[in-house]
Amino acid sequence: MSHSSLSQQPEAQLLLLVGSSVVVRSSVVGSSVGVGSSAAMDDILRGAPGMVPVTRGPTSSMSDAPPALGPPTLSRGGGSQYWVDHADMASVDSLFLEDSTKAQIEALFGLLDSNKDGVITLEDFVAVHPQSLERQAEAKWEVLRSEFDFDGNSVVEAHEFINGLKRMALKLPLDAQCFAQVPSSHRECLLRLNQSTNNVIQNLCRDLHARLAV
Repeated sequence: MSHSSLSQQPEAQLLLLVGSSVVVRSSVVGSSVGVGSSAAMDDILRGAPGMVPVTRGPTSSMSDAPPALGPPTLSRGGGSQYWVDHADMASVDSLFLEDSTKAQIEALFGLLDSNKDGVITLEDFVAVHPQSLERQAEAKWEVLRSEFDFDGNSVVEAHEFINGLKRMALKLPLDAQCFAQVPSSHRECLLRLNQSTNNVIQNLCRDLHARLAV
């Protein structure tokens, strides 16, 4: 894999990382909305096998229940194959990193990559600390390595750094300022969620800078 320098180149459990994007799986905001268990909601949205619509009016016996739906007919290969062939159709919308967030990530990565070789290692910390502070440098590297070195090779590459920030952001609460009022639509909710996600990542960058930079 090429080690191009990022510095030289361009509790609601709401999110799920997909590659380099974040996809909304449910729309629970704060504590004002409750939907029961996520598994139950998934069953409802998918139309779980055996679910029978509730009817109002005279009581009917089980024998009067409407017949189960037949196999999907979205494509000749069957509905399940349709979703395989058109994976992009299985999501509603995705979140993205704003330019200001990208700039902060690039600046922080470039600062920590002191020798500008496109990756961050222990040597980057040792090189900018006097010998008397070598243990401090090693402690800082260990903080970074534990959160961002996903493959355990003692090297933090650009994609690991970015994905690490996303993973850390998912563990943190929503930015309350973005949800001071209940969104009026799903579209507005996604826009606010996007802003909240970017705000949290930018705050993480500032925090890491304060903890790790010389």
